[in-house]
Amino acid sequence: CPVTEELKAILSNNKYKHIILIDDANDFKGFNSYPSIEELRILVARLDNSYQLKIENNIICLIPSQSKNP
Repeated sequence: CPVTEELKAILSNNKYKHIILIDDANDFKGFNSYPSIEELRILVARLDNSYQLKIENNIICLIPSQSKNP
């Protein structure tokens, strides 16, 4: 599951804030190379603590608290 590496790449860009949607939230249980939701929450907080993680309709939604885009 490449999600953690992809999140690292996306969140390392401090110039722009992104809305990130990850499908199949029910697969993120910490098995079969998928991180758990809590592991994702910790990773995102470590990389950029301005994001909120919510799950809606089986989609993980990462939304920045405030936009710094021009």
